[in-house]
Amino acid sequence: MRIGIEEIKDYIRCPIRYKFKHVDYIPISMDPDEYYRDCLKLTIFFYYFCIMEKKANLFDVLLRKWESLWFNKDISKDFNEDYLRHKSSEAITYLTDFYKRVAAENVTPIAVNFPYEAVLPGEENIHVIGTIDLIRVINDQTKHRETQLVDFSTARYPLTDFLLKNDISLSVASYVFRKTFKIKEDRIKIIGVSRKTDMTTSRNGADFIRAEKIIRNICKGIKNKVYYPVPNNINCSYCKYKVFCINEKSLT
Repeated sequence: MRIGIEEIKDYIRCPIRYKFKHVDYIPISMDPDEYYRDCLKLTIFFYYFCIMEKKANLFDVLLRKWESLWFNKDISKDFNEDYLRHKSSEAITYLTDFYKRVAAENVTPIAVNFPYEAVLPGEENIHVIGTIDLIRVINDQTKHRETQLVDFSTARYPLTDFLLKNDISLSVASYVFRKTFKIKEDRIKIIGVSRKTDMTTSRNGADFIRAEKIIRNICKGIKNKVYYPVPNNINCSYCKYKVFCINEKSLT
């Protein structure tokens, strides 16, 4: 079975939402906030590509890339001008803070937005598709080299240590990195783009076993058409599939 890491996260978030999105393919309008977060990450990816290409004036490059992504013909016709300008001003603040935090780092990017296909062998092989935001080597002031897997978080609030430790996408990213590069990362770093705090975590063998069990159970649920709602004040209030959820006749 082939499954995307975003599909896995959607099923964890709410199985019936997964059904509407990935099984029924119910069309919904573009989510402006989701598009906004995507543009922020693409801008940061471009920043690290520029480092790899040894381009100068990186801050100016960063802002120009943001403007080219955000102010384009397609987005302009879908969102009103006040929203576009307000969110652009917010993004520039975030990107300025981000640049101040990372500009002095002695960093060597190894891969940016690195695509992977993780194979979980077993009675049935499961192929998990996804990307790693950034793989980099940091040389700090003590001349210590550190290999990091980096995830750029656009969430407004940091994850708890418990949720961070159980984040499936980070577990799979670590598994893929070790299988691909035959070395162990020194740490996994979560850089908060919309906040000034970063977090770190790590993975071990028990974490990989736990992640695989969760993924296999999700795949089993999808195969058996097990779809049920997971009511949540925050997720449900923003879910565009809410009206379909209320009117769903069958939960399997």
